[in-house]
Amino acid sequence: MRRQRALSYRESVKQFKRYEKECDESFRTRMRRALNWFGRAEREMRRRDFDAAFVFYWIAFNAAYGKDQLWDERGEKDILFDFLYTILERDKHHCNKRLFEELDFLHTMRDIVANEYIYQGFWNSRKKGEHQKKKFRELHQTSQDDVRQALKDKNMRSLFESVFDKLYTLRNQLMHGAATWGGGVNRKQVEDGAKSLCYILPYILTIMVDNRHEDWGEVPYPPI
Repeated sequence: MRRQRALSYRESVKQFKRYEKECDESFRTRMRRALNWFGRAEREMRRRDFDAAFVFYWIAFNAAYGKDQLWDERGEKDILFDFLYTILERDKHHCNKRLFEELDFLHTMRDIVANEYIYQGFWNSRKKGEHQKKKFRELHQTSQDDVRQALKDKNMRSLFESVFDKLYTLRNQLMHGAATWGGGVNRKQVEDGAKSLCYILPYILTIMVDNRHEDWGEVPYPPI
């Protein structure tokens, strides 16, 4: 087990530039947008503005998986998880295994899932009776057990399902103004959320570059 930094913005750009001429225009646009926001997120991480970093990382992530959804009847969360499953299916060289060797990544994953304030069930249960609160606590514990097992088994699909369920709630809190920038409460999950995407986004972009000839869908709002 080692303590190592995530792949940097510059390293991700260099990785893409190596193959850029092979890519179609839609994929180039997708990658340029994702990398552009990735660079801004990294700057905010250096400033330790984790609110801004998380928002910019999520925009970069959205740029990577977004499609023209005019005829897509699925919800945003379903589209997100389908994209994550596609990433794992196209990870031919098992790059995700490297993440399980990163001590900081493992600690951050555990902290994310242990935090009840980014578990949607916590907020739903506050409006219900004691029975629902007990059910929430049981589900929350099950989620933590699932992550511990996923980390032990190096099962990235199971880990993504648990972690992104929490990150999506955090995304809703920040993107919809349900949190205060730089506020004094519930800071831990924002920092952990930014750190999570700091590791996961470069991994996703690596898999996309490795599969640059695959169909990633039409990029939304193409430059014209």
